[in-house]
Amino acid sequence: MPSKRVSEWPIDNAFLKRHSPRAFSKEKITESMLLTLLEAARWAPSSLNIQPWRFVYSLRGDQAWNGLISSLRPYNHTSACSASALVVFASNRFHLPEGTEDPVLNPFHVFDTGAAWSCFSIQAAMSDWYVLPMGGFDSAAIAKNIRLPSDYSVHIVAAIGRMLDPSALTTNLGQNDAANNRRPLSETAFLGHFP
Repeated sequence: MPSKRVSEWPIDNAFLKRHSPRAFSKEKITESMLLTLLEAARWAPSSLNIQPWRFVYSLRGDQAWNGLISSLRPYNHTSACSASALVVFASNRFHLPEGTEDPVLNPFHVFDTGAAWSCFSIQAAMSDWYVLPMGGFDSAAIAKNIRLPSDYSVHIVAAIGRMLDPSALTTNLGQNDAANNRRPLSETAFLGHFP
């Protein structure tokens, strides 16, 4: 479905096309296509090139799928179950500075992983896939299911799929799947200081 978004300044259409629907068509995604999306995430900018992000993925129906689905809050089950793949975005809270033996806290691990998420979601839009980031999950269950090391944090579970036309739905799951707008840039970007 074409986006009705309009930018105030010239940008690539992928930024306008990208949004987060909740209704997916159950179309399969190949592992190579998913790895292409993750490759884009791998090239995200990273403070000191630490690259704290890690991605744990599952294709619908594989061995890890049910464990990831069961870790989600009920509100996310329908969207996740119809998705083509799930990806857990996690990051290492610490790093080992060169020439040292003791890990130190990386204050930018969340910011950097957000950059990786952004690259992932934009590449998905450019490839005609859509991504729904889900923060509603049981942290302990996710950690157990993906064997999360203790120095890592999970940020989101992303559902990836082809968008289903909301008019084909019998429930209200996808009725708000249209791409929403953003506040004007004048309310977000300020020259020199906050107003």
